[in-house]
Amino acid sequence: MPAKVDALIFAGGRISGLFARAAGTRIKALVPVRGRPCVSWVAAALRDVAAIDRICVAGPQAVGDLLTDDCTWVPEGANAIENLRRGIQQLTGLEWANGGVGEWGNGGSARATPPCAARILLCGADAPAVTAAAIADFLGRVPEEADICQPVVRREVFREAFPGNAGIYVRLVEGAFTGGCQFLVRPEPLLRSLPLVEALFRRRKSQLAMTHALGLPFLCRLIAGRLTVQELEGRLSELTGCGVRAVLDCAPELAFDVDNLLDLRYLERHLSR
Repeated sequence: MPAKVDALIFAGGRISGLFARAAGTRIKALVPVRGRPCVSWVAAALRDVAAIDRICVAGPQAVGDLLTDDCTWVPEGANAIENLRRGIQQLTGLEWANGGVGEWGNGGSARATPPCAARILLCGADAPAVTAAAIADFLGRVPEEADICQPVVRREVFREAFPGNAGIYVRLVEGAFTGGCQFLVRPEPLLRSLPLVEALFRRRKSQLAMTHALGLPFLCRLIAGRLTVQELEGRLSELTGCGVRAVLDCAPELAFDVDNLLDLRYLERHLSR
């Protein structure tokens, strides 16, 4: 059985337009799926995983009001990175000095008393299709040396599980893959590299910015499908300063997130079957 880990659910995302009007809320985690908020589906799956110890949720007050006693609520910050900081601080006791994270023991660094070696499972609140079995399978196959690890699903497996649902895939030499909505991380290596992680997070939706971050030759090979999984892991490890690994052939339920009204309606039909 995997070692015990804590879970941190990110519940601070907002929605707008037709999606928000149909859902009756601007808070993504509160979007109802068959009468239950998205975040409740995720928390329920985590509760049934033997390897999960504590569950922490970072989000607005409205999310905190509906959580059960077995979940700890942390008020949201200005963005996802701030929610990450607050959630890790709640779970591990890590503290930040001078508003930043640098080398351990220096000014502007994070410190833990005692140092935390446990891993934390980061989960999106917008993945209500996730199951306890899917999470347990992922946790059971994470390589010990990984500092940041993500479940990865093959395109054909995802399409078989969710036929007709459009997905976003990365083409690599080994095949086309989509990523899960979860990351298993070691807090200390992650926080040491937080400025780099934050920079990559800000650039994630801009091809031009990602070209600058990854390097044009590397990005061209990625777009052409000429990179291997190991090469991509190596580049991301180099950029973040952490050991980044992918766990291949994970359950497709880990990768289905509700980003828009079409996703919501699709999932409701899927669950009703």
